[in-house]
Amino acid sequence: MDIICATKLQNDAEISGTLPVLARICRCTEDELSAAIDDLDANGTAGISKQNGSITVSCRRIKREHEISLMRAEAGRIGGKSHSKPEAKRKQTYKQTHKQTYKQTHKQTHKQTHKQTVVSASSSSSSSTKKGDARGEQFERCWIAYGRYGVKKKALTYWRTLSNEDRDAIEAAIPAYLECVAVGRSRSQFEGWINPQNSKWDMDWIKCRADLVTKAAGPAQWTGTTLPEEWPEDGEGERNE
Repeated sequence: MDIICATKLQNDAEISGTLPVLARICRCTEDELSAAIDDLDANGTAGISKQNGSITVSCRRIKREHEISLMRAEAGRIGGKSHSKPEAKRKQTYKQTHKQTYKQTHKQTHKQTHKQTVVSASSSSSSSTKKGDARGEQFERCWIAYGRYGVKKKALTYWRTLSNEDRDAIEAAIPAYLECVAVGRSRSQFEGWINPQNSKWDMDWIKCRADLVTKAAGPAQWTGTTLPEEWPEDGEGERNE
């Protein structure tokens, strides 16, 4: 605040001097001023330049206002000297001066805003990428465990519509389903098996395998030691009484 007041008194946008001189102006110690200057420089709050032991501190807002004031004063001086110029010419001069000043101010503001937006978007993108990688890795594990059987692109489209709970259930059900296929179950393509409209992965595949094994073994044969539902014909077995 003392530095701003000093620049106002000098009718300038900046103030220069050695560290001891500036410390006396700001009514603080040299260590305190040095720390404050480093903080202003790091945060971009003020313009700091050091050369041959001299430090120049400039307030960007005051500097812009000072430049605008000088431009307007110059435009007024030119207009006052040339009353004979047409009105259109004087308006054009003022318009060009105002346009240059606005362009410089807008460029600095836009640059700072864009930098903050890029940093925020980069952080958000990084977080989204990590989540996407985790989901993609789980799909690849399931695709490989299923034997890469089916249309991968279509399967990935269905996969993206599933909840995390359904994806975990699919990954857990694949081994039991493949065991059913090994004992005679017809095999579905992966995209059809994970289609949320069918939810085939949600079946009891352990029970399904047991049923298939029992069916493949066929009906039990009578050995003569137990009573069948009907007695065999003569010569086909012995009746125990």
